[in-house]
Amino acid sequence: VTVFFLAILQDWYYAPSRFSTDTLIKKRWFPSRISRYSAIDAEIPLELNHGESADDAEIKLNGIGVHFLELKNKMIRNDIVAFDVIHVMHGFGASSLNWIYCIEPLLAKLSAKVLIAHDGVGFGFTERPTTRFGVKKDAGAYTSAAWAVIGNSLVMDRLEKDGMKTLAEGDEDDNSLPPQKRVVLIGHSMGAAATLKMALTLPAFEKIVVLVAPALVGCPPQEETSDLLHQKPKLNAWKTVLRTIKVTGAICFAYFQKIVVEPIIKYLLARGVGTSGFWQVAMQQTCGKNALSYENCLALQWPSIGRGWEDGLLAFAKSRVLSVCPYAGGELELLDDVLMLPEVSVVIIHGTNDTVVPISMSRGIVKGAFGDINLVEMEGAGHMPMLENPVDFVDLVKAQVDRMVAAR
Repeated sequence: VTVFFLAILQDWYYAPSRFSTDTLIKKRWFPSRISRYSAIDAEIPLELNHGESADDAEIKLNGIGVHFLELKNKMIRNDIVAFDVIHVMHGFGASSLNWIYCIEPLLAKLSAKVLIAHDGVGFGFTERPTTRFGVKKDAGAYTSAAWAVIGNSLVMDRLEKDGMKTLAEGDEDDNSLPPQKRVVLIGHSMGAAATLKMALTLPAFEKIVVLVAPALVGCPPQEETSDLLHQKPKLNAWKTVLRTIKVTGAICFAYFQKIVVEPIIKYLLARGVGTSGFWQVAMQQTCGKNALSYENCLALQWPSIGRGWEDGLLAFAKSRVLSVCPYAGGELELLDDVLMLPEVSVVIIHGTNDTVVPISMSRGIVKGAFGDINLVEMEGAGHMPMLENPVDFVDLVKAQVDRMVAAR
């Protein structure tokens, strides 16, 4: 009772300053001069959603508001452009701001026209759709498949706009075919799965894929059920009773989680994420003391001013637990499918001091992959090298991109 009343008084008199997305747009309170906001209409393709039923497979994004960073390279000439678009994807608990120190250097060193970084649904300032209790596919917007669809929409929209501009500025008598599009896709940690799904579903452009400390998970082995499918079901009273108890227990637990557990978690997150100490601890755990600067912590903390931050995080976690929009075979099978594409080259960059996703995971991925993939170990780096040492990280990306382009 004491804790309950303390919580009420705390929220009345010391409520955290939180703002809706509409307020942030109207007041222009987004964190960067290159912040953009756009409504995306799209549908998750079946090749990214191997759901168990037709209802699970049909997941649409209807006008979802997406916050993204977009910077054009105004200094580059058309005759020296190496890449049309660079797209970078953040990981769990992060946002597009994690890439803020690398955006201009990546544009310049890779000789690209534009760089795009968007906030995945559930994080940053992107809209957080409501998830109804018991409706599994409502969490579809929070999956890596949805992140990939949004990323592809932004990339294709930019390519279309640049194509129309080039056509308008070109010679009317020039009937030559447009050059082959070239894109660089960079994904970090849990965002690596979204980057791979972008590479799989984008048109047949030349694609360079860079995975940074990828948190890819496989598919657990399934029991053989082919013989059971052909057997006639046997009526067993005890099995029926046990099954009923199991289903009832699962429903009761789900309600308990929704009514009791989730509100407590949301409250604790709401009180914690607005404080600098919360993000200092998070930064120290993921990157070590070397990256523990005010600016780096602010890059992580800033999106927490958006109302519903904790709702998005829980919805994302729920989408993972419920296996919404699953990819048959898991994310390691996804990597193998991407490696089979003739127009794609893939490299992994991983810090040797990463305590969140140990480098041994990437070594195992490379060893078990069916296609050609290289692992580059960044000595002394933790889980977020783009924040810890952006200069060396960009130089390493540049060297690997040049190597893959030369090898094609």
